[in-house]
Amino acid sequence: MVRKFDIGVAAALIVISVAVYWESLSMPPAFYDPIGPAAFPRALSVTICFLSIILIINAFRLPSGKSIQATRQPSHRLRADLTVGSAILTGIYTLLLTLRQLSFAVSTTVYLISFILLLMPFDRRRLLYAIIIASVMGFGGGYIFTHVFYIDLP
Repeated sequence: MVRKFDIGVAAALIVISVAVYWESLSMPPAFYDPIGPAAFPRALSVTICFLSIILIINAFRLPSGKSIQATRQPSHRLRADLTVGSAILTGIYTLLLTLRQLSFAVSTTVYLISFILLLMPFDRRRLLYAIIIASVMGFGGGYIFTHVFYIDLP
């Protein structure tokens, strides 16, 4: 019963994704934008379709009567301090971007370092990994947005 529901939802998402992709083919090309307005709907519909196919494959691999969610046991306990901490960090990050106090690359790097250190126990080796990952994501993302997608960032 639950397996049929998983397959039905995934099939409905595939149909909707194909319809969105089909409609995006009729969008006119952009004059000044190198990517065009149809890029996001197409990428999103392909991603949803791919994930729906994975859901269908996993549903067929399960024993009948069980859902994908019911087969997994949580390997962690819920912690409210992480929820509050992540909400505060995200609020500060959004405020800094809105007020344009720091550039996108710097504020994203600081945000990611803080977020990684919030989620992991402190260790010097992990701190080095956090700095490397956050720097690549912050400065790399800033470069991709401004030089590839031509999107102005704060």
